[in-house]
Amino acid sequence: MVDLFYNALEPEYVALGGGNAKLLKEIPPYARIVPNISAFAGGFRLWEDVNL
Repeated sequence: MVDLFYNALEPEYVALGGGNAKLLKEIPPYARIVPNISAFAGGFRLWEDVNL
């Protein structure tokens, strides 16, 4: 699933979190396991109002 997400959206990297992330046997080179608190920071950044 990580490969599908990465190929579809072409992000710089994929942040994996949650209790099941540590169960992955292999982590692709473009993925990182991050603490759950990172989801809040990423969510706030995603919806941040940017005045361009």
